[in-house]
Amino acid sequence: MSVDKAGTRDEKFMRYAMGAHGSSVYLVALAQTRSEHNAQDVAQDVFCRLLTDATSFTSDEHLRARDGAHAPAPGAQADEAGP
Repeated sequence: MSVDKAGTRDEKFMRYAMGAHGSSVYLVALAQTRSEHNAQDVAQDVFCRLLTDATSFTSDEHLRARDGAHAPAPGAQADEAGP
């Protein structure tokens, strides 16, 4: 999970993070905002921030905790994707 010299993450990492955690981030945002449009904006903001955040992740569980998607929204299924 690398960060380049400019302080941004590589495309492979971002594709993985969005694929593995995007739906969970969206569902948590939707549960909080109760608006599809606002939930999409929040999810986009989360991944934009992740793109430039210099935090080093040691595992997928660490990334999951950092992205704020600890659990799916009530009635939703958790993501099944793995590293």
